[in-house]
Amino acid sequence: MDICVNWLNSKQTGSVVYVSFGSLETLGEDQMEHLVMGLKRSQRNFLWVVRETEQIKILANFIEETLEKGLVVAWSPQLQVLAHEAVGIRAEVDGKGIIRKEEIERCIREIMEGDRGGDIKRNAVKWKKLAMEAVNEGGSSDTNITEFIAELTAKDHVSQLQLEA
Repeated sequence: MDICVNWLNSKQTGSVVYVSFGSLETLGEDQMEHLVMGLKRSQRNFLWVVRETEQIKILANFIEETLEKGLVVAWSPQLQVLAHEAVGIRAEVDGKGIIRKEEIERCIREIMEGDRGGDIKRNAVKWKKLAMEAVNEGGSSDTNITEFIAELTAKDHVSQLQLEA
């Protein structure tokens, strides 16, 4: 999905909040409303991955009102998005199990502006570098995949020889 990468490339590095709850999580309407309001109040760029079945819960006009700041998509190429320096922080839930808009806004500000956010970003840059080295040619992941394929191919070859004998 080039739209995500192109959109991210149009933003300053480290200026986008990435929001995703995975493919199994379903948010209630109250939680969705607080998330929408928290993102809107933060005045930050955001990329929000929301399954199509969940997008109906987004407040009317939210996407249009935040068009300059946000991109809402049903799916994103996670590795490419995370390569754009993703960091995270755990938000506190209230007594009803809701992460309130004020808490969402606080977390965004802490990540984007606070000292802790700077530490997390530096750590994310380090992990990004290590991940890129691992998947590049000759890296540990590249080597492991090559060895795995070679092993599968060798086993397949042995099985074919046994069948032919």
